Amino acid sequence: MKPYGILVWMLGLFLVLLPAASRAIAAPEVPGNYSRAQLTQMLAPVALYPDALLSQVLMAATYPLEVVAADRFVRRNPLLTGANLDEALREQDWDVSVKALCQVPNLLGLMSERLEETTNLGNAFLAQEGEMMDVIQDLRSRAWREGNLRSDAKQKVTILADSTIIIEAADPQIVYVPYYDTRYVYGSWWYADWPPWYWGPRDIVIGRGIYFWPDYYLGFTFGFGYWSYWDWPHRTIVIQVKRRPRFLRGDYDWRSRQGSWRHEPRHRRGVVYRDRLTAQKFGQFREGSRVYDRKLRGFPAPERRGRPSKVGSREQ
Repeated sequence: MKPYGILVWMLGLFLVLLPAASRAIAAPEVPGNYSRAQLTQMLAPVALYPDALLSQVLMAATYPLEVVAADRFVRRNPLLTGANLDEALREQDWDVSVKALCQVPNLLGLMSERLEETTNLGNAFLAQEGEMMDVIQDLRSRAWREGNLRSDAKQKVTILADSTIIIEAADPQIVYVPYYDTRYVYGSWWYADWPPWYWGPRDIVIGRGIYFWPDYYLGFTFGFGYWSYWDWPHRTIVIQVKRRPRFLRGDYDWRSRQGSWRHEPRHRRGVVYRDRLTAQKFGQFREGSRVYDRKLRGFPAPERRGRPSKVGSREQ
């Protein structure tokens, strides 16, 4: 074939392949669901939280930008606590779960600092809520069998007839935030390629039991929790509108939230959803999936938070 003919042939081949190449670039591979190992890894540090606290964490994790904004607000206003903090929160346009966590600043700060982990946790909850509840129960069962999950002065652990494990605050008016070494509290870790996350005070040595942050939070019933609860048999979180949080404005349409928890896309603040199906479900249309990066949103490196002055007493 003459050089001119070869050139024409190559140009024709390029024009034929160009549309296919363009389609391949515009439609990257869509991520599948998180594996059981991944869900276990991300839930390990929170599965032993009291149910009411855990529900707030998982709901708020679906709104990562609001978690960051709320953490900054709390840092700027360290003297606001209790009822005064609730009053100040009335003016903030954040989801109710995010506002609730402002009463637990240590935990809110961890979620803000570990933004990638928080975002992954929220993405998993949006797509695999029922499976996550199964994993939580599996983790609690393992901690119970190891002798590390028991009732004490700070928490009440109940095992139902169907083996569901419920964790509640021992005093409904007070919540303590637990922390523990996830490598030991559940026994030998069974997913070598997916080591468990750890959320808790830095640079301290802890044993095999459950400890608690030295701070505790009052007004749990009216300001923080119990307006949501776990419906374990139906594998969902339920909102109780009769228990209206104090930090909601009078004109807030709280009654519309009655029933199973529903994600509110407007509080997502434009953060992309992990997969196309979830994006379409909540009205966000996109070319493909992206990994959330705080740098893309202009957030600086996280500040170092103060450490607790001492480790809480070990609970048996």
